[in-house]
Amino acid sequence: MTAEVSSAPLVAPLGSSVVLPCFCDKSVPSNDLKVEWRIKETLVHLYQDGESQAQEDYQNRAHFFTEEFQHGNFSLRLDDLRAEDEGQYTCTVYSKQRSVFSTQASLEPRLLDSVLHLHLFLVVCPNMIMFFAFVFWGVSEGSVSETVCCCALYFLRPLLLLWAAPFIKDLFSDKIKTWIQKYSYVAEYAVFSLVMYSALFASAWERFLNYAVFNKVMMIVLFAIVFVCCLCKITYILVSEVWKKTGRIVKIFDLVADMTFQILPTLQFILLFFTFGAARGGLIMIVVLPVLLMMMTNDRWLIRCRYGLDFSESVVRTVMLIFILVTNALMIGLYIFTLGNRTDPIGWGCVMVFLQILWTVMYFTDAAYSFLSLSRDFQRYVSVYVFGSVAVVLLNSAALITELILKTVNGDRMMADLRFIVFPSECLFVVSLLISGFSGSKIADCLKSCQTKMRSVRVRRSPQQNQSTEMNPLNAGDQEQNQPDSVLAQT
Repeated sequence: MTAEVSSAPLVAPLGSSVVLPCFCDKSVPSNDLKVEWRIKETLVHLYQDGESQAQEDYQNRAHFFTEEFQHGNFSLRLDDLRAEDEGQYTCTVYSKQRSVFSTQASLEPRLLDSVLHLHLFLVVCPNMIMFFAFVFWGVSEGSVSETVCCCALYFLRPLLLLWAAPFIKDLFSDKIKTWIQKYSYVAEYAVFSLVMYSALFASAWERFLNYAVFNKVMMIVLFAIVFVCCLCKITYILVSEVWKKTGRIVKIFDLVADMTFQILPTLQFILLFFTFGAARGGLIMIVVLPVLLMMMTNDRWLIRCRYGLDFSESVVRTVMLIFILVTNALMIGLYIFTLGNRTDPIGWGCVMVFLQILWTVMYFTDAAYSFLSLSRDFQRYVSVYVFGSVAVVLLNSAALITELILKTVNGDRMMADLRFIVFPSECLFVVSLLISGFSGSKIADCLKSCQTKMRSVRVRRSPQQNQSTEMNPLNAGDQEQNQPDSVLAQT
């Protein structure tokens, strides 16, 4: 027998119905007929001994065209498509305990175009509104450093949100999707760093005459190094991805850009110490800070843990992430302790912690670290994306409105610097994104297990609910007859 097989995947909107085709050019004897539809090794729907039986996840969603079996049509209709329905389906037909033929169909549920456009609107518009809100806030009330940091973050924030969006494969072509997965957050880090160092240099230049000669020289050297590091990375992205240049020179330039990028975490806090408190923080800046930050950027001990101590990749990733977070918390604590409770330096410290965590994302997505590398196609979760695109924006907008009202009514602000709210909330979003990427399979298994249990509970409760619904009218009538006249009157 010959089976008709479709090579192209079936694309259907989420929530709609789709027919998975399975046709045969000849009729199959109905004696001992058995039809199976499976996704990978999981049974979806089964027809045997004249009865249809759907797997629990496909109850009331999967249907056969049983009246068409005699004409060789063994297609399966799926209703209320879900994201987890995506995959390769196999139809196998048996007659008299023998496999007659088998076909395959690939299904790709996707969002509707209107929904995709709404998601893109959600990524861009709220962040642009917050960008202009901080511009107006800076013109009227805020400081220059506070305004520049918050405006730069919200102007570049859509790049990170697109990288975290679950719908990225449905919205863009393969070329644009690859660019977003590979370079969007890198571009945000490089451009944001360049803007931040420019603003920090402008802030330091106002106090430049008050520094000692050695501190002046060191500050100029450090600022020059960080500017060169950022420009190298931006230039490499433009040369390799935009201008499509290849060759040995481009590879050497890529190596130089990676090497310079590795030293940025060490330089960031040292630059802060020199800018705001070099005289009092000399020991911490020269000894403690470089040692801790070099440990954070050195992957030799991670390789020893992975292959020397035979730790699993998930354990090494978790240890590395915890070490980075603890190191940054320790550095910001030492930074605040050394420089005192001053508003502008602490605000810059929050910005640098965000840059450190964003650098960590780049570190864990670098393909050079094969045992640590986070796949670019890792499972994106809607909850994490909604937290970053909606909850964080609402929190920061509420903080901005509160500051504006208090400043107008009382003439004083509740919070000295909005960077204390904006950047910690953004750090929480990025860390949540990293954790979901590392533990994607475990989270997916846990969610699937919870969904299966909930569906089984609903299936068990449905007969009881139907029975109680049938009995309720009778019980209500009996109760009404037994009520006293006073109660009936009140009713």
